[in-house]
Amino acid sequence: MVMAGGRGTRMRASKIDTPKPLVRVADTSVLAHNVAALLHHGVRDLHVSTSDPQVTAEAQGACTTQAVAAGGTLTVHVEHSPLGNMGAAGLLHGRCDALMVVFADNLTALDLGAMLRHHAATRPAATLATHVHRVPVPYGALEVTAGQVQRYTEKPRLPVVVSSGVYVWGPAALAWLAGHAPAGASAVVSEMLEAGQRVEAFAHDAPWIDINDATAIDRAEALLEAHPAAFTWTSP
Repeated sequence: MVMAGGRGTRMRASKIDTPKPLVRVADTSVLAHNVAALLHHGVRDLHVSTSDPQVTAEAQGACTTQAVAAGGTLTVHVEHSPLGNMGAAGLLHGRCDALMVVFADNLTALDLGAMLRHHAATRPAATLATHVHRVPVPYGALEVTAGQVQRYTEKPRLPVVVSSGVYVWGPAALAWLAGHAPAGASAVVSEMLEAGQRVEAFAHDAPWIDINDATAIDRAEALLEAHPAAFTWTSP
């Protein structure tokens, strides 16, 4: 399922009125990029969730044609009331044993097929793609032991493990989502952990970007140009 229902507040703030899923990177909408990535990695039963009429038209038109040409299907789910960034996944409870969810405003060369195989082999409640993001600290960072400064590093970039915005939900997570819309991804994971369920981390170092404003569009195009072998599914 491609989540394409975000309001795009930051994108509009940067003077772009196009809905985020329809923003074009290398002459292709990011929605179509994500559909192509899923098809490339063997996913054939595709779903798009959105509340925007323009996105609905693109999904039912060009993206459906794209899926059918690859031997797949694409179903559009229109959110008549906001379901949160993950609530729409609950619509597929009982229809699959595992549901991969990606966000339309992300682009990544992550091996989605490998992630699905890992989830199938380990059978957790959920699997989250993760990568290391380096957060800049605007101050001099100190390492102190027993009152003694051991190291002084000026404005370091500290590694933090973050979610890559790609998920695989198992039956327990889908059942929870079916009864808790609207819902966000963090709420599902927290509930699974509180219930004693296992949540797997699928670590990767593949190229990845979150496209939230005008400057990110340029960075996304530069990312595709810098890693043509990684984004093979973008080729005609």
